[in-house]
Amino acid sequence: MRNRTTATTRCGFARYFVPGLHGDHWVCENWSASTMRWVPPDSQLGPELCRDLGVTFDPAAVPRDQFVVAGDAWKRCRDGDLAGPARTVRGPTIQRAGNFIRHKNEEVY
Repeated sequence: MRNRTTATTRCGFARYFVPGLHGDHWVCENWSASTMRWVPPDSQLGPELCRDLGVTFDPAAVPRDQFVVAGDAWKRCRDGDLAGPARTVRGPTIQRAGNFIRHKNEEVY
């Protein structure tokens, strides 16, 4: 018999790759029946990378303050929360989040 796990992919911004910035990133969240919430593990964070980046949280359950889901990031930037994901890193460039997160009727890149 198969062990089935409810899962979904999430696009968002990780705080743990570049200090002080939110890097665009994807995770695959799992539904936790015991806590009744989505848990975002980051399979990219192995022991060596955690050590190199100074990651102290469990990569099997990334805290919400360390990975901001794209929709939440858009709302926070729209509301003027500059302490949130206002500065993002996309590849080798640093951008203001307003240039990266756009209203649904505007061009998205």
